[in-house]
Amino acid sequence: MSVSSPRHMQTLGYVKPTESTDNETTINFLMMKALEKVSFLPFGYLVDKYRWGLFDGSVPRQQMEREWLKLRNELQGIVPPVVRSEEDFDPGSKFHIPLNIPYLPYFVSWILQFQIHKELCTTAGEYPSKGPLYMCDIYGSKDAGSKFKLDSQSYYIITYLFCTQKVKPFETN
Repeated sequence: MSVSSPRHMQTLGYVKPTESTDNETTINFLMMKALEKVSFLPFGYLVDKYRWGLFDGSVPRQQMEREWLKLRNELQGIVPPVVRSEEDFDPGSKFHIPLNIPYLPYFVSWILQFQIHKELCTTAGEYPSKGPLYMCDIYGSKDAGSKFKLDSQSYYIITYLFCTQKVKPFETN
């Protein structure tokens, strides 16, 4: 995430120092991140919700396309550009569904990347001392690089080491 920050673009000489902090650049950058990151979340949830519906029987085999389109409309607010029928199988275009590959790890990773990014920026001394998190540039930070070197470890270990904020378990009544 740091690689596309306005400060990193300035470091590489792609933008002038005054351009990397002006309001227009900031709003464009944040909108790009929102479109890139936030818009994925409903789709990430949709894929496994549909898969789970196939397993538990709430998505009948005779209505697989209909249920896919219904979920896409409910969760993403979109409809297909042309009329679809049960002879179509749009969910099959996402190979995770016919190959029975869980999509939840992608959904969770999309969220965890922000926690990991924050931790690397803090380690590099970029956040909060040098500005907001979206301006962070860890380029050249040996400390952040050492911490990130864990890429061959299990994501459970990486999550534990990077996510310093403890998550409270759900309370049950």
